[in-house]
Amino acid sequence: CTKIFQRFFLSRKHLSPLENLQMVRHEFLRGKRYRSRKTTVEYERAPQEELRAPNAILYNPSCWDESNGPEIRELNQFRAELIVALRKAFGPRFIGGFRRIGSAFHLYPQAVEDRVLNHDEYVEALRRSNLTVYTNGTLGCFSWRFAEVLAASKCIVSEPIPNEVGFPLDESVGVLQRPTIEAMVETLLQLDRDPQ
Repeated sequence: CTKIFQRFFLSRKHLSPLENLQMVRHEFLRGKRYRSRKTTVEYERAPQEELRAPNAILYNPSCWDESNGPEIRELNQFRAELIVALRKAFGPRFIGGFRRIGSAFHLYPQAVEDRVLNHDEYVEALRRSNLTVYTNGTLGCFSWRFAEVLAASKCIVSEPIPNEVGFPLDESVGVLQRPTIEAMVETLLQLDRDPQ
């Protein structure tokens, strides 16, 4: 009940009527979007020539319910600071921000995506991006975005990943782990200047 209150009432009090309507519609369609997610096999089968367009830098995370503990608040704050830094560094070439759901509107308005990306639009943005950004999921777990980006063969700049996957998550597989937001942004700028 608390989550429903936060999702539909608390986070909506600072929104215009149109934004309220868009958010409610977005919430009702969440289940449909999750069921329509592409599989890793579908990502891998996508024609590689369509996946190469060096314009965009993609990062489109969730903002989680902070009543679940201080570690969730820290995760959200790190993500919000990273989004702001990416917008500053890349301007309109940055695609993403916190998805327009839950408490992101009133806690981190500066980090909310400019417009709602449905899953098909997210996949298209992923295809148009050579550079993607990844942060760990809740409680240090892998987020689903990690599998999507690996399956799409994209270069990933990430915070340190605490999990083992049976092979090194390093430059050999296109994953560049950096300890701070500043180091992540600097790495992205270097890759953008010199893709090779």
